[in-house]
Amino acid sequence: MADSVNFVQRFVSFMDASFLELQQNPYFSGKQVWELLVSFIEQVFEDMRAARCIIQDASESDSGILLWGILKSHEVVDAYICHGFKKHPSLNGILVQKMLKSSPSSTMHLRIAALEKGINTATATQNGIKSRLSAVEAKK
Repeated sequence: MADSVNFVQRFVSFMDASFLELQQNPYFSGKQVWELLVSFIEQVFEDMRAARCIIQDASESDSGILLWGILKSHEVVDAYICHGFKKHPSLNGILVQKMLKSSPSSTMHLRIAALEKGINTATATQNGIKSRLSAVEAKK
């Protein structure tokens, strides 16, 4: 029981620290921070569910299978604690993915396309002005 309480305390501390850290990141909006934290929670419980899925259909008489599922769940919990949550491969993967999606470079191609469109529009306008100016000069 003490291990479970320890896990929950460390997980809550990690979530709190992550929330404060991510709020300081200019590339994450408040909504994105919450979505990331929810993704962390979902991943932790999905990993624990995957470890315990073996006991889902086990009966009480299958004590070996029940024990195996419990031990696998503890193994998952221990892995998160050993990695300090943030460095756990599951959560680190989510964090890296979200950071890449929200970084300025991920929208750079959209910005470049918008700039190219603006340049093309300005060039077309300039060419139109030149041709009208040439027409006015030709009438003189």
